[in-house]
Amino acid sequence: MGSLFPKLPDEIGWEILLRVEFNSHNNLRSVCKSWKAVLKCSHFYQDRKRLKLSEQRICMIQDTGPRNGCPYDYRVRVFDPIQNIWKTLSPVPKSIGNGKGIRVNAHFYSVKQKLVFVGGWDPYTLAATKMVCLYDFSSCKWRQGTDMPRWRDQFASAADAEGRVIYVAGGCNKFRAPLRSAAVYKVDEDKWDFLPDMPTAMDGCQGAFVKGKFFVRDMYGARIQCFHPHTETWKTMADRRNTGRIVSAFGNMYCFSSLGLIEYNCSESKWNIVGSYPTDRGRFLVNWATVFGHNIILSTRKDYSSSFVHMLVSPSRTQGAMKLIEIEIPSGFQGFLSTAATLDV
Repeated sequence: MGSLFPKLPDEIGWEILLRVEFNSHNNLRSVCKSWKAVLKCSHFYQDRKRLKLSEQRICMIQDTGPRNGCPYDYRVRVFDPIQNIWKTLSPVPKSIGNGKGIRVNAHFYSVKQKLVFVGGWDPYTLAATKMVCLYDFSSCKWRQGTDMPRWRDQFASAADAEGRVIYVAGGCNKFRAPLRSAAVYKVDEDKWDFLPDMPTAMDGCQGAFVKGKFFVRDMYGARIQCFHPHTETWKTMADRRNTGRIVSAFGNMYCFSSLGLIEYNCSESKWNIVGSYPTDRGRFLVNWATVFGHNIILSTRKDYSSSFVHMLVSPSRTQGAMKLIEIEIPSGFQGFLSTAATLDV
C-alpha cells in the first residue's frame, strides 16, 4: 500500500480519513488504491467507533416485487436520520442463494460493518430455508454464509452486544413441531456451533440479547427462557401475558404491549409500564423497532401494504404518553418495511 497523503506520515493520513463522513466513503474508494484498502480494513471502523466518530444508519428491508416472475423482491433501504438521506443497496447477486435474493421474513442483524440475513422463506414456495447471506459495508460486497445447521421456522434470534455472534433458538420443524434446539453463528469465522437445548420447546418466539444473556420469549408472553453464554445453561422465568414486539435497547428489554411500552426487570423477572401510546393514533401495531442514539426508531402499520416510521424519545425520558416524531418517507421508498437493524459505520 502506497502513502496515503504525499509528504504526510501515514498515521496522520489515517486520522484524516477517519474523520470523513460515511456518505463520502464511496468517493474516497475511487481516489486511489491506498484509500480503498484503508476503507476495507476492519480496524478503520473500530477506530471510528473508539474515537466516537462512527455514524449510525437504519437499514430496512422492503419488498419491491413482483419482479422477473418472482412475487417478492426484497431490497435493503439505508436511512441516515441526521441528514434525512435514503439510499438502496445493490441487489443480492444471482450467484448467491440460487438467484432468489433476500428470503421472505429473513432474520436480519447488523454485526460490526456487516448486515447478516438468517433463514426466511423461499420467495417462490414460501418454504422455510437455512440460508445465510451477508453484506459487508467495508467492501460493498455480498457473500453467502454457512447455512444454519438445521431447518427451523418461526424461531427466536438475537445478536450479542459486542457484534460477534448471532443466537438462534426454538421455532418449529418441517412437521410444525416446536423445537428445543439452539445454535450460535460466529460471524467472523462463518461457523455455526450447537448450544444446549432449551428446557421447553418454543414456537413462534422472539429473541433479545440483554445484559450478556440471550432471552427467548414465547408468542403468548407466558414464558421467558434465558441462556447464559458463560455457563452455557438455560433458566426459565415466568412472564406476564403481554404480547407484543420486543426490542433490546440501552441495556434493557422493552415490549410494545397492549398496555403500552413496558420494560423488563431482569432481577425481579417482571415487566413495568414506562409509557402509554398516543391516544390520537387508534390501534397501535409495532412491526419492528431498533435503536438510534438515545432514541428508538420504530415502524407502525395498519395493514401489510404500508408502514409509518417514527422516532420515539428515549424510554428513560418517557413520562405518560410516548412522544413520537413521524419520519417522512420519500417517493420511491414508500411501502411496507418488514424489519430493520441499526448499523454503526
